[in-house]
Amino acid sequence: MKYFSLDDKIDKSIFAKFVEFYNNNFNEKRVIVIYTRGGCGYTAETMVHMINKMPDVAIIVEAAYSSGFYIAYNVKCPIILSRTAKGM
Repeated sequence: MKYFSLDDKIDKSIFAKFVEFYNNNFNEKRVIVIYTRGGCGYTAETMVHMINKMPDVAIIVEAAYSSGFYIAYNVKCPIILSRTAKGM
């Protein structure tokens, strides 16, 4: 199982890391952990489309604000809220 931690501002830098994770682990089970205060809405929208193309992925929400919440709300995969999850 491969993990990606979305734990920074959603911008070009985190998107580049996400694209690398997406391309290198496409056929494996993946978990994406969201712990972000948000960022660029267009980047978040692109990430949602990419996540929805992944065959075996789950999301764990620790904290999802702004664009991070947009991702958590719009993906079509299993979502797990941590016991102390926060979102806006």
